[in-house]
Amino acid sequence: MKKIYVTMAAIIAASSAMAFDREVTQHVSKRLTPEAFGPVEVKIEDLATNGCWTNIEEVRSNAVASLGREGFEVIANSKGKFLVKVEASRRNGACLGRMTFRFSKTSSYGDIELGHRSANCLETQICNPSVSYELLLFIDAIKFARQGYNVTE
Repeated sequence: MKKIYVTMAAIIAASSAMAFDREVTQHVSKRLTPEAFGPVEVKIEDLATNGCWTNIEEVRSNAVASLGREGFEVIANSKGKFLVKVEASRRNGACLGRMTFRFSKTSSYGDIELGHRSANCLETQICNPSVSYELLLFIDAIKFARQGYNVTE
């Protein structure tokens, strides 16, 4: 009987960790199109500590390439911003944090957000795989939103 309780506790603990890892919020406007949005600048905000995020330039390159494939013109000093932000720190050897992807445009009324995705990072080593994966999912969500699908999570 004790073995069953220990096994159940392990399953519940693993499920809790997985649920935490995949906690996602997302919204993408159907109006988030290259024509409506205009040029975009890729911005990186690295708030990760203790080596929790190390593939920053790879993520920047992937974001630029992915946005270009979707028809967005990527330039420096644009009013349109695509932000990749990672906040993570090491706890008991694992990296724990949050990553955010955000499309916004500066206007005379302030920043207007047309899309965002935010997800937890819980990795035994570094958040690199999670950041790259969530970036791809956000780019896919932008494609689906333009086709009229509801991509809010």
